[in-house]
Amino acid sequence: MRFGMLRSLIVLPFNFLAIKLRGGSLSPPDSSNVSNLVVTNATSSAPTENDEEKIRVVISTLRAGIAAARNRDLPFVTLAYASTLDGMIAMRGSSNLPISGPASLALTHALRVEHDAVLVGTATALLDRPRLTVRRGGVPAAPSAQPAAVVIDARLRILDEVGRGRPPPAATAREGGGGGTHRFVVCCAAESLEERSGAPPPEHWTILPCDTDDAGRIDLEDALRRLRGLGIRSV
Repeated sequence: MRFGMLRSLIVLPFNFLAIKLRGGSLSPPDSSNVSNLVVTNATSSAPTENDEEKIRVVISTLRAGIAAARNRDLPFVTLAYASTLDGMIAMRGSSNLPISGPASLALTHALRVEHDAVLVGTATALLDRPRLTVRRGGVPAAPSAQPAAVVIDARLRILDEVGRGRPPPAATAREGGGGGTHRFVVCCAAESLEERSGAPPPEHWTILPCDTDDAGRIDLEDALRRLRGLGIRSV
């Protein structure tokens, strides 16, 4: 697999209508939902003044979009991902490949501050094991500044990791406070919750049963609507 030398973080704020899961990838229904596109080069140096100005522009745009969507029945959604210039986001298999550099990491944490929750899929949660917290200079922000963590996990595989003594870092990072009432949320298929036996999830977890499509995958529009019902206004 080929990886480019330069790297970037791509941010797509959506005026959300619907996002569907197609062939294992997230895609917007049409380009009219994309309100902005920013590419921040990730280099080996610290963020430059130009990088910091780009971040301020992105955050200003996001704040306006989030405010405009405040009374809607779906959260405002920002899709952010790190990519090499030749379009790669990860290596095949279970390897965790760092892609982001200091500039894009600074943008990532600035984005997290502005959102009520950070959402990832099961593979990211289990393989990359991210904390999904806000950190500045490697130091975690105050609990009140931490977004909730949300994992899309139709089959509740993440609970198996808890049974093996390997709870996800995104969950353990939210023990004891921060992120509001629903600090760690797992969106699962309703039948997976009904069929599951064994120990209940940790006390600070919220298990959110959601609709699925014919292939058993989580209906993301339904999941987002249910997250909005928890008070989550931006993801």
